[in-house]
Amino acid sequence: MTSHNSDRTGLVGIYDANDTTIMVDGHEMYAFQDGDMFTATYDQDRWTTVEDVQGTGTASKNNKTGGTITINLLETSPCNAIMEQVTETGNFPVDIVSSTYHLSAVHCYVQKKPDLQGSGTVSNRAWVIKAIDMDETPLVGAK
Repeated sequence: MTSHNSDRTGLVGIYDANDTTIMVDGHEMYAFQDGDMFTATYDQDRWTTVEDVQGTGTASKNNKTGGTITINLLETSPCNAIMEQVTETGNFPVDIVSSTYHLSAVHCYVQKKPDLQGSGTVSNRAWVIKAIDMDETPLVGAK
């Protein structure tokens, strides 16, 4: 496998989880599960293509930018109380900045409260947030 860190390309980049800040309704989230702090996915494909039986095709651009953000908090995180509050009020902003990208959405709603469970160790509370007009900006790469 070829290394992309060379004299010509330089260091590709460094990721540090400590550089990630997740803000929900102006409150910084902390005490995440071991593993993914969050995941974010767009709800729609950006492009749809259609071809007829003879191979003639066309493409349609989808301008919908809604998405789903899941924030994974330990059940012992004090931030669960904040998430409970925004579940009731709705229409809150989410802003996520890491060392590699910036993700933001101004109009967000908790889809449903996460499941509760009891086990031998602390559990995860996965807060699923529906975001209207999610926007992502890369912080590394070509300028």
